Amino acid sequence: KARQYYLKMCKAIIVIQNYYHAYKVQVNQRKNFLRVKKAATCLQAAYRGYKVRQLIKQQSIAALKIQSAFRGYNKRVKYQSVLQSIIKIQRWYRAYKTLHDTRTHFLKTKAAVVSLQSAYRGWKVRKQIRREHQAALKIQSAFRMAKAQKQFRLFKTAALVIQQNFR
Repeated sequence: KARQYYLKMCKAIIVIQNYYHAYKVQVNQRKNFLRVKKAATCLQAAYRGYKVRQLIKQQSIAALKIQSAFRGYNKRVKYQSVLQSIIKIQRWYRAYKTLHDTRTHFLKTKAAVVSLQSAYRGWKVRKQIRREHQAALKIQSAFRMAKAQKQFRLFKTAALVIQQNFR
């Protein structure tokens, strides 16, 4: 029984080893195949690229000749229309710029005039306030003097009355 179990195990191990060796061979063959395939693809791409570049070169030379003739005509037509548009835009812009400059000059002049007017009016008001303040000071001074004189007279009369009564 042990011998049969041993032989069964040996067979299983041999099967596993065969699968493993086959797998290793398959991996190496796959690597080689992919390397050859990549090299072939690279060569094919290079050759096809060369052929396509030759064809494109011929087509581009023909297209350039046609395009240059058409572009020359098209550019002349566009140049004339653009020239007319530019002249119109320049006229409009110059008129706008003149208007803008005139308005800017007017606003600066107006601001300067307003500033001068406000300074002059402020000076006039300060002068008027100074005159009114001086007048108020004179009135206050006269009032205080009159009040002081009245009080002095009261004290003087009171002093005279006291002196007469005392004598």
